[in-house]
Amino acid sequence: MDNKNRFNDIKNHWAESVINEAYDLALVEGYDDGTFKPDQQCSRAEVTVLGLNIYKQLEILIDKKKVKPTIPTRTIVVDAGHGGKDRANIDPFGLGYVEADGNLKFCLALKKYLSPYFKVILTRETDIFLTWTERAMVAVNNKADMFVSIHSDAYKKNIGQGVTVFDSVARKNEALGSKIGLAIAEANNTVFRGVKERPSTFNPILDYYTVMNVAQVNNVPIIFLIERGFHTYFKDCQALLDTDMIELSAKSMANEVIAYYSKNT
Repeated sequence: MDNKNRFNDIKNHWAESVINEAYDLALVEGYDDGTFKPDQQCSRAEVTVLGLNIYKQLEILIDKKKVKPTIPTRTIVVDAGHGGKDRANIDPFGLGYVEADGNLKFCLALKKYLSPYFKVILTRETDIFLTWTERAMVAVNNKADMFVSIHSDAYKKNIGQGVTVFDSVARKNEALGSKIGLAIAEANNTVFRGVKERPSTFNPILDYYTVMNVAQVNNVPIIFLIERGFHTYFKDCQALLDTDMIELSAKSMANEVIAYYSKNT
């Protein structure tokens, strides 16, 4: 075979260079004996293969030219609530839900969807225990633009359901909190209970939740604590355990965060 040719029967053929180029682009193939048979008519099957190969190459070309939204570098700290010695929150139905694990699975998925656009830091990536203050200080020390603490809710068995977003009492962003809450609720096929605040009983300008209060007094701009559903409500608990729903709810939340920073550069 000629070193310049991909097939042994195309040398000096008028389409020699075109055939070689088409082969290099993975558009055409030859026969097992090393020939191309350049003057042989194509069957319907061969035309179909050629068309599919062209389509695949176009897809690759288009994908390479896709441009991601231009978003200034932001740091988002995501906190998977509980963990380590704090594993007491479980479902009452025997489904095997442990809040510490469910929170971490969601946060790992959320990081995956946010990472192409932001610097994303998790307070924990394994089953370890951190105090509320330690969690918040990860956001503070990394000068986070957003700090989100992820949880699931609990009450009496099968009483209370849905997603709740707690906003910082001092650094409010109800509009974004509402969009995130609605997105997670829709993905989990449950209700959205709204954006709420929980001031400290000692001082109304402070937050009841230590993890939020430490972040807000240290000037983290956006702070949420998100209850993704009630693990004490059977339908919510099923969603919190469902791998597809975890992925969808994390992706839905990520999309809202990406959209927010795209508009608020």
